[in-house]
Amino acid sequence: MVDHNNPLESYGFCLTNKAPGNISTIKMPILCIDHHADSGYPAKAKVIERVGSTCTLLTEILRNDNIRLSDLLVRALVYGIVCDTKGLKSRKTCQRDRKAINYLYNNYKIRVAINKVIEHVLAFTDILSMDIEQILSNSLKEYDNGNIGIASIEVLNDDYMTRLEEIKERAVHTKYPLYILMILKQHKNETLVYYFDRKYHVFPEVERYEGLISRSQDLVPYVLSKTAKKV
Repeated sequence: MVDHNNPLESYGFCLTNKAPGNISTIKMPILCIDHHADSGYPAKAKVIERVGSTCTLLTEILRNDNIRLSDLLVRALVYGIVCDTKGLKSRKTCQRDRKAINYLYNNYKIRVAINKVIEHVLAFTDILSMDIEQILSNSLKEYDNGNIGIASIEVLNDDYMTRLEEIKERAVHTKYPLYILMILKQHKNETLVYYFDRKYHVFPEVERYEGLISRSQDLVPYVLSKTAKKV
């Protein structure tokens, strides 16, 4: 169970890596439910739709098929939707995500108010208490057979600035020819994207976006189109 439907995006995956425990393209998924673009890998059953969270799709399936879950499992769905949509504020958040949240709250005893759920989710990352490797690998996904690594981290204030030079100094030396760090600034509703480009030489040092952008729906298509043109 991963947050994509393309094995090549898995952290540490390599086409030639056959070590025990690693994902291999010879494995056949039996079920895929995902909210990212369909990468074309086969599965016996696939539900892939562009919403803010896979948990939204799961909620819709539960509702349509009249499946009941425990209140605790339903709370996990709520947290999943809130986490994926950055507190229902990301660009990819849609009306279906909000309807899913409303359905869960109206039909189950969540016992945690939605504003408290958002506070809990957004407080999970404390950049000041993390070491540099933890920051650089936070929510990391690989693309282009390991040539591109994109990490993402959320902040609630500008305290991260005290670590920024240290982060940038170490990010230059990651294993990726193109390493990208997304900093999602919840308190200012904007995203900073830092590029460490040793291969393609087509990206600026940093780009600023209004709003909380989606890695899969906003950044990855842009990055892959730019690198493809360069190649």
